Amino acid sequence: MKQANTIDEVIQFLDEIIEKAKIDQSNIGLFAILYREVTLRVKQGIQAGSFQNGERMENWMLFLPIAI
Repeated sequence: MKQANTIDEVIQFLDEIIEKAKIDQSNIGLFAILYREVTLRVKQGIQAGSFQNGERMENWMLFLPIAI
């Protein structure tokens, strides 16, 4: 199991899961697509200063270990 250290790593890991799901024709990719979109929006919000504590939001996004 991989553990991301940055929000960009989370996105990269999700991209890998999505690509593997396409190859395997697996529905697990649906969750990964949704989680990737949410992660991208949170990243944009952090960059735009939309959160009171952007660092805490990024750390929260790192909470989910990625199994690939």
